[in-house]
Amino acid sequence: ELRVEPVPTGLRFVARATGFLRHMVRNLVGTLVAVGRGEQSAAGIEALLAGRDRRLAPPTAPAAGLYLTAVEYPAAWGLPPPAPDGPFPGLGIIPP
Repeated sequence: ELRVEPVPTGLRFVARATGFLRHMVRNLVGTLVAVGRGEQSAAGIEALLAGRDRRLAPPTAPAAGLYLTAVEYPAAWGLPPPAPDGPFPGLGIIPP
């Protein structure tokens, strides 16, 4: 799941998955930003993914501002539930 949400300072990209590859979210966000700026067509994303050549994609989004806000595990694992205010209490990070 990848959502784009407007916030007072710009946009928030929320990604949720069962696993991530290195730079995966940053690559997706960089491509979506390029589409929003008109530098990449939305229709061209499918061809870009099918081509499997990262060199043809827009630049990777910078890591600044990228935060891990939660990690969830299957209930069958018997782990304690996450903290209600996220993994970093008191830092003002808004849970997804």
